[in-house]
Amino acid sequence: ATFSVTGATLEKHQSATMNNATALTIGSNGILDMRDYTTSLALSTTTLTVNSGGTITHGDNVAEVSASPSNTVNISATTITINSGGSVDVDAKGNTGGAANANGNGTGGGTYGTGNSGAGGGHGGNGGTDAQSEAGGTAYCVSTNPPTIGSGGAGANWASIVGGDGGGLIILAATGTVTISGTVTADGAVGLVNGNYQAGGGAGGGVKITADTIAGIPSSFTVTGGNAGGTNGGGGGGGCVYLGYTTSNSIAATAITMSGGTTGSQVGGAGVVYTKQTGTSGDLFSTNGGTAGAASTQSASSVTAATLTLKSEAEYKVVSGKTLVLNSTGNDPLSGGDATGVLRIDDSAVFTPNATFSVTGATLEKHQSATM
Repeated sequence: ATFSVTGATLEKHQSATMNNATALTIGSNGILDMRDYTTSLALSTTTLTVNSGGTITHGDNVAEVSASPSNTVNISATTITINSGGSVDVDAKGNTGGAANANGNGTGGGTYGTGNSGAGGGHGGNGGTDAQSEAGGTAYCVSTNPPTIGSGGAGANWASIVGGDGGGLIILAATGTVTISGTVTADGAVGLVNGNYQAGGGAGGGVKITADTIAGIPSSFTVTGGNAGGTNGGGGGGGCVYLGYTTSNSIAATAITMSGGTTGSQVGGAGVVYTKQTGTSGDLFSTNGGTAGAASTQSASSVTAATLTLKSEAEYKVVSGKTLVLNSTGNDPLSGGDATGVLRIDDSAVFTPNATFSVTGATLEKHQSATM
């Protein structure tokens, strides 16, 4: 049977039983609010459709520092369709921003020190520092399998001037086709401001889509970091996205907006997108908002991809103890960039390109004790 949610909110808790509904449609002014679904507990159905005016979201996450957030949009089906005008929206559903005079919540929460402002939260990209040079949160999202939510920005030195919340987590898995013609959004929220008291922005969240075929052209697909409150706070880092498919994928990574928060003492680091067809090495993308800001630190111990495309002042950083392998058969894995991006290989990090390696379309910043 098909069950339609139209003109009301269905708040569905994970352990509740919903009999008979083998197909689920979210219609105009209908909302599916998913509660207690984690990265390992999915809502299973045969067909899921979101029509114009319909929305899927999940409950708030407060301070999730564990590996699995307590609320996600996690759906497993044969066919998933987000039609034009429909949306999956988990903006500001990640870790909460810090209270006044407090660090942001989450693994990459922005830092509050002794000044008036707060730094940005991190996730796919690092959070921006604030005007007092207090550190933004370090990126921790594993772009090859995003299991996490965005961290909150730090609060400011004024009552009620809290940091921006991070973005939530969306997991859509289909054995057949996922079609997205509507909106997918997991943005971080802006930090609050009162004069010179300016909080940090929240980091963008995570999106993981896997299917035999990924079809459609989204009207909007965003995992952006939240702006700082004014020019003294730090911008939130961008989020991260994984698109995994077997047969074909029509969603271009360059059409996904993944920039860090674009205002503040330092803008947030760019988010990261990883697209992978079964049997290939996949491709990495990182695009910021056009202003040099915080870096995007690789979280996974080792990442392998054919190419890395860096645009709009993105900086992808491989730190000590981490490994990046780029094995493009063309021997120029950075050539898709626009010449503004930086691949930084820190001391004691490992970078493994092919035996013949050309640097085109980006800057390679190679530190002396890094292994290439």
